[in-house]
Amino acid sequence: PQREILPTTVGADLGEVRLESAYAVPARAGTPGEVELTWLLVKPRQPLTSFVHLIGPDGTIRAQDDGPLAGVYTPFKRWLPGMIVTRSHMLPIPADLAPGRYELLAGAYLPANPGAVLVPFGAGEQSDGGTSHRVRVGTMEVLP
Repeated sequence: PQREILPTTVGADLGEVRLESAYAVPARAGTPGEVELTWLLVKPRQPLTSFVHLIGPDGTIRAQDDGPLAGVYTPFKRWLPGMIVTRSHMLPIPADLAPGRYELLAGAYLPANPGAVLVPFGAGEQSDGGTSHRVRVGTMEVLP
């Protein structure tokens, strides 16, 4: 039987942009896994890069993809307040990754300075005293 996969509502306010939802397609180890992020451009002031991390059970990043927040066909010059843009991230799933559900985290940063990440309003403090710059956007099922 076929099952329906629904997007995860996120609603993470990053000031200039808002991450509205995420959708992850089940993937097989050794193949790319697709995660689609939907962004609302609130008050875009500068180009941004979005990222997705696939997190292993030990908390390490097992796969990631970074790229222009609105994709390559919607450059920053075309961004307008109120626009909704979708960005597909293709995660290179490692061939040795065990089947199961893996947490997905996402966010955005300035492309010229990857250390300058946008911190979501209301982000919780981490154990190291910093603030979380990644938001949980659901899970990805890795199939055998």
